[in-house]
Amino acid sequence: MRLARTVSDIRGEKQISEEAIWEAMSLSRSQENNRVERIKQGVREW
Repeated sequence: MRLARTVSDIRGEKQISEEAIWEAMSLSRSQENNRVERIKQGVREW
């Protein structure tokens, strides 16, 4: 929900919109997929 709040804030929305929630979920999923790919490639996060 924090990421959805940030997305809404950037858009200038006073309330968290449904679109902001979907965008936040998409961004989180994308970040997780990137993390998994880096682990598979042997790249460690510091």
